[in-house]
Amino acid sequence: PAAAAGGGNGAQPAREPDHVDKALAEIAALGKGDRAAALETLRKLLGNVVAHPSEEKYRSVRVENAKFKAAVGRHECCVRLLRLAGFVLDGDSFVLPSSSSHQKIRDVLARMPG
Repeated sequence: PAAAAGGGNGAQPAREPDHVDKALAEIAALGKGDRAAALETLRKLLGNVVAHPSEEKYRSVRVENAKFKAAVGRHECCVRLLRLAGFVLDGDSFVLPSSSSHQKIRDVLARMPG
């Protein structure tokens, strides 16, 4: 659903493992193809920020990006995990504010299944 892209208020702190675990459990419950696509896309989005911390292009993704929308944006649990990693909805994009700690992203990546 299109509403999943907006997904909540984003106020849940990533330092609370139960929120991350809950989102990951919901992702694990997706169908095999959806789960694989979601995890691959989330891993790539989050991993690129960590690997290229000074490159602005890795700090945002358009909600209407076809691959994002198909793999992540249509699943509320995936959007919630992205928010828990520090991304916020800003207009038509999810953006990682420059003030955000990359530690949140590292924590989420470390909890994601292989």
